[in-house]
Amino acid sequence: MWRIRFVVLSCLLTLLLIALAAPAESCSRILWNINKLAVVVGRTMDWPESTEPMLTVLPRSMQRKGGLVGAEVLVKENPAKWTSKYGSLVTTMYGIGTADGLNEKGLAGHMLYLNAANFGPREVSQPAVHAGLWLQYLLDNAATV
Repeated sequence: MWRIRFVVLSCLLTLLLIALAAPAESCSRILWNINKLAVVVGRTMDWPESTEPMLTVLPRSMQRKGGLVGAEVLVKENPAKWTSKYGSLVTTMYGIGTADGLNEKGLAGHMLYLNAANFGPREVSQPAVHAGLWLQYLLDNAATV
């Protein structure tokens, strides 16, 4: 009889914990790099809706602004400005921010999202790049890491 009570209590406790758990608002990545064949990476885009992904080719020599996301200016004070050194093939989110990409030198990058991320206070004297453009900034300017 005690075993049945234990199983029932365990099931109820499990259901209670599941009900109280906050939904994950983040993306996930798994990396397998000890197989002596290749580095294998898998990731999810745990997003509640379609991000309307688009494959986009971005040529080198593009004038970029780190505060401009689509047509909206999100960083008004001292946005970073640069000219892309390398062309890239990227997957955009909503047609504005780069989620995944590969530049002409072979550098690849993949963004993850964490709702609880805190970048701390902004130092306005330093040029800023909006988080949705950070990967594109790297692909535009870096051949390696």
